[in-house]
Amino acid sequence: MLSCNNAQPSLKFGGLVMQCTCGSEKQTEFAAEVNIHLPGLKNLDQPAVLVFPKLLICLDCGLVEFTLSESEVLLVATGAQASVFGPTQR
Repeated sequence: MLSCNNAQPSLKFGGLVMQCTCGSEKQTEFAAEVNIHLPGLKNLDQPAVLVFPKLLICLDCGLVEFTLSESEVLLVATGAQASVFGPTQR
């Protein structure tokens, strides 16, 4: 897993805890599937990227954070770069 520079060590969420804006410590981890679509009208015909992150949800205010695995980040980044720069020339 990749880590964020402003995350604080904890026993939750793979060693990270989110800094919830409401200050609550009532946070629970859930499994999920997320379908990420590339932005913009030009990408409507592009396939979405399906990822399976663990969600960390604040049970007081509903704030949600999730972390993608390195392979999922690569899938999203590859799709986003192709969207911005066009298909890779071979």
